[in-house]
Amino acid sequence: MSLADWLRKPALFFGLGSDSAPLPLSETRFIVLDVDVTGVDIRKDKATGIAILPVEGGRCRIADINWIPLAQPDGSPAPLNSSWREQYRAMVDSAAANPIVTYNTRFVRRMIKCSAVLHDLPLPGGRWVDLAAIMGGAVGSEMGEVTSLKYWQEQMGVAALGGHSAAGDVFAMAQLLEIALAYCEDREIVTLDGLIAEQKARTWLRGE
Repeated sequence: MSLADWLRKPALFFGLGSDSAPLPLSETRFIVLDVDVTGVDIRKDKATGIAILPVEGGRCRIADINWIPLAQPDGSPAPLNSSWREQYRAMVDSAAANPIVTYNTRFVRRMIKCSAVLHDLPLPGGRWVDLAAIMGGAVGSEMGEVTSLKYWQEQMGVAALGGHSAAGDVFAMAQLLEIALAYCEDREIVTLDGLIAEQKARTWLRGE
């Protein structure tokens, strides 16, 4: 099965207004996502690639990590005839049906938006879960503190895949997601709607 086929599988959860009861978080399919960038200045830096890792039923495989190029390493545009466009569109389609998990949602979405506008591509919609808010709310009291993905990796003893890269970060985030969901269930946050509500409450308290 190709990446596009997998991502376009029917969603495993039901949104608001569905007649069916939502699946528990432990059975929800998530798309963990991160971007490689030329820098962290949203005014001038660009995303050079997107890494995604499907997490289904709390499980993931390193072999399932996929990387979609958005630009050359120096930030110059990717080839117009590259097959990455099909992969990107498959990711966008999946985002409409499966929640996307990332760290620092605002930054990641901004960087993707810049590339999408440049290449006349659609933006990922759907529901986004900010792991930064969930980890602070479910595990620690770092609500008002500045934390990083590396911080949580060190706190929770999560392994990394070498140096910093989007591919390595999605693997780390997938492990942290599993930990966070376990804590959420202990607090009786058992559905995606409950998780989103918790995230909104946390970001509101932080003044974001």
